[in-house]
Amino acid sequence: MDRLQLINFFKVLFGSVGGKLAGFIALPIVAGYLGPEKFGLLSVWSSLVALVFSLMSIRFSEFLMVDYFKTDLKGFKSSISSGFIISLGICGFLILLAAIFSDYIENWFGFDIWWIYAGIGAAFFNWFYQVFLALARLLNKMTLYSIIDFFNHALTGFLTLFFVVMIFNDWFSRVYAIYVVGIILMGVYIFFLRKNLGLNDWFAEKKYREVFSFCGPLILHSFVPFVRLGLDKVLLVGVVSAVDLGEYSLAITLGSSYSLITMSLMSVIQPSWYRNYEKNNIILISVKQYFVYTLGYLSIIFLGYFVLRVILIAFFSGEYESTIDYLPIISLNLLFFFIYRLLNIPLFYAQKTRSVGLGVGLFLLVQIVFMISGVQFL
Repeated sequence: MDRLQLINFFKVLFGSVGGKLAGFIALPIVAGYLGPEKFGLLSVWSSLVALVFSLMSIRFSEFLMVDYFKTDLKGFKSSISSGFIISLGICGFLILLAAIFSDYIENWFGFDIWWIYAGIGAAFFNWFYQVFLALARLLNKMTLYSIIDFFNHALTGFLTLFFVVMIFNDWFSRVYAIYVVGIILMGVYIFFLRKNLGLNDWFAEKKYREVFSFCGPLILHSFVPFVRLGLDKVLLVGVVSAVDLGEYSLAITLGSSYSLITMSLMSVIQPSWYRNYEKNNIILISVKQYFVYTLGYLSIIFLGYFVLRVILIAFFSGEYESTIDYLPIISLNLLFFFIYRLLNIPLFYAQKTRSVGLGVGLFLLVQIVFMISGVQFL
């Protein structure tokens, strides 16, 4: 890693860790005010948002990361607009589907259908946010990347806490916080596009075929974040008590903090590798390097486990006493996910998305095993 990469890494690390840390600090207060039952409902709604985003995103940001280096500015802007129209169409289709099956959805999740519609809207905001971050990385605006990442997580966490403590004292406080932050970031995103890419030629070409050709085989891959952190909660909500689900959800939320450093490092390394591929300086990652990365992440998980034990004992004793039992299985799950992400980087650039799809199938199989193990705890 050269000096510029190192500087960018710490910029991304600040935005990712700093913003999520602010939300992480608010977590004990929010969970304490809501209690396991309401916190469980919040986790289920967040999982639904993750499901909708998986359907909507189709890993479009990965397509942009590759397309930027293989087309001109006019074609790249057409790629962005084509992805937007596709995601907008999926959004409309999901709203229609939710309306048709509203009775079944309400009975299973215990939500009014309007909260499902709100979840679809929240996922659409997240689509803008992810594309925004991808463009900031591609245009080497790492300071902006850091600020936006920090702003999104920190302000959402602060507003959630404010709405819970001062106004609603209920799980849907998170919904209002996401919408406030999403509207602000959408305005910033539009200004960013106007300043850096201009206002012309956004619909000069229709690149739906190129988008679907790249992203189609990645449909399973787009479900990985949801399967990793949300599928079990969606399946369990109609089976176990909301209190048990809240305790389990808190363990997953705390465990996700392991991935902050890893995702920050990936945000810097991935475009760097792509630039070297563009220059025909193909980087072959040796088995030794994979071993070093994996061993380093394993060390993070090992240390993080004991840190999280201390946090649970200090802040969540009483109502959430069973949460600590779920940490080991969640930690192993995150380790496997890290290895999976590392192995996929060169496949994306080579556009071997079918190979990625096969890898997703294996990952989902292992994920189901972890999920069943988690259910046994409950």
